[in-house]
Amino acid sequence: MFRLALIVFLVAPEVSARVVFDRARLKPVPSPGRTGPVSYRPLWLKSEGSGEDLEKAVSKIQRASVLLSRTATGRALGPYLAEKGGSVLVHAGGSFYVTDSNTQVSVGPEFINSRTDATAAVFFSHELEHLKQKVLGITGETARGVRELTAFLVQMRVWVELGAFLVDSDLAANWNNAHDLTAALDYPATVMTVLAYRADFRTDLSDPKVRAYWTTVLKEDAVWRVARRSRYPQRNSRESVFFVMNQALNMMRVSGEVSAWLPDVMEKLMSLPRGKTLLLPVEPSIADKALLDAHPLAPLLERGETGSWVLVRP
Repeated sequence: MFRLALIVFLVAPEVSARVVFDRARLKPVPSPGRTGPVSYRPLWLKSEGSGEDLEKAVSKIQRASVLLSRTATGRALGPYLAEKGGSVLVHAGGSFYVTDSNTQVSVGPEFINSRTDATAAVFFSHELEHLKQKVLGITGETARGVRELTAFLVQMRVWVELGAFLVDSDLAANWNNAHDLTAALDYPATVMTVLAYRADFRTDLSDPKVRAYWTTVLKEDAVWRVARRSRYPQRNSRESVFFVMNQALNMMRVSGEVSAWLPDVMEKLMSLPRGKTLLLPVEPSIADKALLDAHPLAPLLERGETGSWVLVRP
């Protein structure tokens, strides 16, 4: 199951003063002679049912789309909604997801109304990346790991571009990905490992198309980080990365302590050439081994003739 999506507007002919849209198709702009905002429900946004909660959810999705239109990442994702035949359906009982069966993002009032507009925008970007993946043909169960991990990276970028807001109460239980997002500022590979471990999926790169998409996303993310690093929010990413690692291990009932060196090793692995080895300072703990096994690059843990431990990039 995927997550959220974005906005694009198609305009029906009108007798006068047609509504026009910005180049990213993310929000309406006033027509000549109008100075205020345009009240307009885009054609891609649909609802099923009635009631105050449902209307509140529809309005929140519209406000989230406007926030996304203010971010570089959101604008790049905009065309993958309406221009590619996508839609958003707000209906009772839904959460926030996309399936392989169609190009529809499902949103439930029960899920979205409990989030701030900014949080809704962040989740929305995740689902928009899923729509993009479908357009590119990155579908099917074997691609699930790649789809979810790359959508999370996109989600993190939007979070930063919107100001990296945090609600203190969210941190206690990692609600709304509070610690996941914070940890990913400096430890993206470790957070991807934790996400894969929690959801029990693997990063399958056997399909050349999936591998090419994965490589492109990682390159884009690296460029984005270089450009944005000086403007990162003041957050304790190291504290958060140990929080999410230990949280995942507790959920899976794995005993033992995570070694202090593990996040740094996780990150170094991402740039390790194929066939090369990475020397570990000591033998990994049970907890370390559990997480290393879930790393996106699936490194092999080996013990050398001298008794030292190394990771091999297959």
